[in-house]
Amino acid sequence: TPGKSLSNSEQTCLWRCAQNMMETNVFMQKRLVQQAKHQRGLSTVDTGASRAREDEEESAEEVGPTFSVIAWNDRGSCKRLGSAFPVPFQSACPQLSIFGLPLPLMEPSSSFSPPMSVLNRPSSVLIPFSIFATVFILNMYRTGGCLVKSCEYTSMFHHTISIVAALACMAAEWNELSTRAVYGSNTGFPWASLLQHINIGYFLYDFLHSLAWEHHFIIHHTVALTGLFASEYMNSFALANAVNTLIAESGSIIYNYYNAHKSLNHYVIFVAVYGVSRLIFLVWSLLVLHQVWRPFEGAVYPFWAPYAITSLQLSLLVVNLVFLFTHMRKLNRKLRERRQEAARKAAGEGEVTTAVLRRRSVVAIDAAA
Repeated sequence: TPGKSLSNSEQTCLWRCAQNMMETNVFMQKRLVQQAKHQRGLSTVDTGASRAREDEEESAEEVGPTFSVIAWNDRGSCKRLGSAFPVPFQSACPQLSIFGLPLPLMEPSSSFSPPMSVLNRPSSVLIPFSIFATVFILNMYRTGGCLVKSCEYTSMFHHTISIVAALACMAAEWNELSTRAVYGSNTGFPWASLLQHINIGYFLYDFLHSLAWEHHFIIHHTVALTGLFASEYMNSFALANAVNTLIAESGSIIYNYYNAHKSLNHYVIFVAVYGVSRLIFLVWSLLVLHQVWRPFEGAVYPFWAPYAITSLQLSLLVVNLVFLFTHMRKLNRKLRERRQEAARKAAGEGEVTTAVLRRRSVVAIDAAA
């Protein structure tokens, strides 16, 4: 039975539906007006009558469709403020709001259209793949053929783009992260879908390097690509992947910085930052698993989706934790070697000091004799 209030996700859904309806209404009206003008131009009509009809249509175009204003209180209940009335296209549309959110009326040509799935449009992945390959080739030329440096610079390029896109996606869809990050439709989150296509293109590019010489990344890239393509097939999980990307790339940037400026102090900073980011990733993975097995009402997904998402998210978590523990052991070994070297150095200085004192004692005894 209908309740007395709406949740935040329900309010957001209603707001989006209302905005889409208004945009479609304006688009259809403008389209019909243009068709009417075109038909009138082909016919022979009296000039005065034609001009009068043009004035009427232009005034109707400026007024736009009719709407009813709905106001929402803090608890989500609504009331109608007035009957339907004409709304000018440019002036009055920004004044419309639902639960405090404005309803801007944009023409479809000026709105951002969500990217198509890579399964239907491979160019959405081939374009970023080509961009990363081009950046790598340019870096090879700039560094004089240094493979390692070229890969690091290309990775930093991807990390920067991914973090910026992920932050923009989270800012736009912050209210959806706690409920619709897993089973929300990818087409409903266009920036998350675009980021996912960028990641697919990059991992396909970097997978070639993994097969050639960075073999320790093969498992990680295989798991990542499997999850990304599964998300494309299900048309969901893009928003959750955006958060996965943000957390993963934050540690990768520090790792690439350490590779460019290798020192023990930088390695300590990298392990510390990477460890904190993996703890955040652990908490986020628990939230993802909660949404997987307790989906929001009305979620649509194939029967195998919960099992696939659970296995892939846990696989990513395990791979990242193994990577963290590997670097923690490596850091512990480096610190132990540094302590041993300091102890040997201190012992050597002590032996030199003892030898000097003995020499001085012998000289003093000889002088006294």
